[in-house]
Formats: sequence, structure tokens, C-alpha cells
Amino acid sequence: MSLAAPREVQDYLAKSIQGSVYESIFFQRMQRAELVPNQLRIFASQRVPMGQRFNGLLEVGIQLCDLAAAPNMAAVLRTNLSDELGGQTGEPHSIWKADYLRAIGVDPCGPRKLLESTQRIVDAYETVAQRRNLQEIVGVLLALEFSIPKEYRAAIRCRDALFPQKFVIAPGDPPNLIEQKKRARRYMDDHAEHDEKVHYRQIIDAIGDVLQNSECVVALINGINVVKTGRKAFYDDLSSLIGKKDNDLGDFY
Repeated sequence: MSLAAPREVQDYLAKSIQGSVYESIFFQRMQRAELVPNQLRIFASQRVPMGQRFNGLLEVGIQLCDLAAAPNMAAVLRTNLSDELGGQTGEPHSIWKADYLRAIGVDPCGPRKLLESTQRIVDAYETVAQRRNLQEIVGVLLALEFSIPKEYRAAIRCRDALFPQKFVIAPGDPPNLIEQKKRARRYMDDHAEHDEKVHYRQIIDAIGDVLQNSECVVALINGINVVKTGRKAFYDDLSSLIGKKDNDLGDFY
């Protein structure tokens, strides 16, 4: 496949994620705020081990950018990692995530039991990191920064509908409660906006740094497809849980 210009990359991404995420039953119900609390809890909790591999991919990507003399992409990935570690706010995003998870009744350490698709995604990210192919890593990161904002915007609709007392700032809320709700909101709210407007855009703008030939393009596509395949299986697993009794779901969050 010939794929080099940023516009072509974005078109391929949109088609890839459309079928694997946005067309799933679970995503559509989440977007309409039709999930029950435990379904949203599973969605959030199962993402914990996936997210724990994200910084590792950034770190390996930075190392490979330095070796490949790709300064623009290196700077982009360093900015992303700095954000994750709290360089902009003074608090790492892991703390923000923990505040969010506790507010919806989820252990920040993650689920007691992984969905099969979650384990496969974790294994796939680790394999990509071990292969140390720069373009493949960039493809994974690009696809994640593309898909996460829309996924999180759908989850925010559910979050606010299911747990308004934890997240929705209401007239008459005392200052301490307003602050508590802002802290609980910030992880999802920030990633829904910042990933799309900043991190995704920056990777797209620097993509020419790592696409020197057709082999590089193939590796980038492979990375995008890692996310595509993983997300498809993940949302299929989530969709299969719809309609199950709550006492059958507890181990998954």
C-alpha cells in the first residue's frame, strides 16, 4: 500500500478505527449513555493494564528516534511522555486516573481478572516494544491518540449520567465538593481534548520524520493494525457482557 502523506495516514486511521470501535454495540451504547454502572467500570478497569504499557512505548520510541536521527518525532514523543509524567501540571496522569477510578468505584490497581482481549492487547504492546521498530511504535501511538479522544468522550457521557454526584458540578455545591469533582473529572476530560488537539496532531505533523521508504510505511501500517485488531477484540468482548448479571461481572473490574 502506498501511504505517505499525513492526509492519507489519517484516512487509513479513520477507516481502521471506524469498524473496530465506533460500530460496536458497546461503543454505541456508551455513546448514548445507555450502559449500567458495572459495564462502565469494566471498560475503565480493563484499560488500566493497557495504559501501563503506553509510557514504555513512548520511551522506546524516543530511544529509536534518537538512533535514527528523527529529531522532530523525538521531540513530539518527549512532550507526550513529559505530559504523562506530570511535566505540565506537576502530577503524573496515573494520579489523575486513580482519582477517576475511585470515583466510579474501581480499584486503581486494575481488575482482578483480565478479558482475553485485554491480555492480548497487553501482550501485543509488549511485543511491539521488544521488536523495537520505530515506525511500528509510531503507528501504535498514532492510532491510540486518534481513537482515545472519541472513546473517552463517549465514556464521559456515561460517567456523568451514571455518577452525577461524583462528577457533575451543580449549583450550590460547596467549594470542597467542586474541587473533588474537578479532580475526579480531569483524567478523562483532559485526554478527550488534549490527545486529539495536541498529541495526535503533533505526531501527524512529524510523521515525515519516520517515513523514508515503503518499508517504513508498511511498518507504520502494522502498528496501526495492532491497535485496530486489539480494539476490535476488546469491544467484541465488552459487547458480549451486555445483558449479563452484575454478579457475573465483578471480577472484571
